[in-house]
Amino acid sequence: MNKKILIVGGSGLIGGFLTDYFKKRGEYVGVIARKRTSSVADEFIEADTTKEGGWQEYIQLYDIVINLAGATIGKRWSRRYKEEIYSSRILTTRNIVSGIEKGGILFSTSAVGYYGDCKEKILTEESRPCTNDFLHRVCEDWEREALEANNKGARVFIMRFGVVASSEGGAFQRLIKNHKYFLGSVIGSGKQFFSYIHIEDIARGIEFLIDRLPEGAIYNFTTPDPVTNRELTLSLSSILKRPVIIPFIPSLILRLILGEFADTLLFSQRAMPENLLKNGFEFKYPTLMDVLSSIVRE
Repeated sequence: MNKKILIVGGSGLIGGFLTDYFKKRGEYVGVIARKRTSSVADEFIEADTTKEGGWQEYIQLYDIVINLAGATIGKRWSRRYKEEIYSSRILTTRNIVSGIEKGGILFSTSAVGYYGDCKEKILTEESRPCTNDFLHRVCEDWEREALEANNKGARVFIMRFGVVASSEGGAFQRLIKNHKYFLGSVIGSGKQFFSYIHIEDIARGIEFLIDRLPEGAIYNFTTPDPVTNRELTLSLSSILKRPVIIPFIPSLILRLILGEFADTLLFSQRAMPENLLKNGFEFKYPTLMDVLSSIVRE
């Protein structure tokens, strides 16, 4: 590759992993984030990327820009916090596109939340959304901002992430902790599909696309093995050797506790990585048990 890679919003779980991953392969990696971390990046630029500033000049010095910026969705959403979820993504992406030049390459994050609640429907990158909820609107506008870079002669890859699995933190580790303390349970009906991806396959997928540089497009960054919430719960119970004591948590109770954020757990997205597979990408962790075996710690 021998590329210079700039990670915007690179201080989080995925950004830290990508920095280490590409550094180990001999690439030059820069990170832009609000706060300095213990990252091994070659260059760190401290900036609030929702605001225009000198940080945008660095975009033109790198071959690849990976946009990961955005406030976490993993907490109860107040009206004010929903505005932060939205603006942190839209404004940062808009500012990145403002700084990109012809010939630039942008990998911009989105999420399978784009599709809304689609029940058992199999979702490819060509699928239309099933509901017009908050996360769909965030993802739709987020992607639209990134695709504006095409008008400047740049190449844009939209990455619709499923839930990211890592041994270092994130949603999967919270689920694992719940099960270890006998608090694992089916959520709602348990029939809702759950799309996910191992963090290493995110890095491998980005590397795969950088090496081949197909036409810019939308890519579902999910395994080809989406499972229902019930299947996920029973698989965690099996691998952790912890019985499911609480049979299920009713949707109503979950919504009372978590508010609108509960929709991220109750909505169903059966997403398939059709465009990655069509280009020849092979997952290192293609199934749920592959993923769990990798990230579950004794």
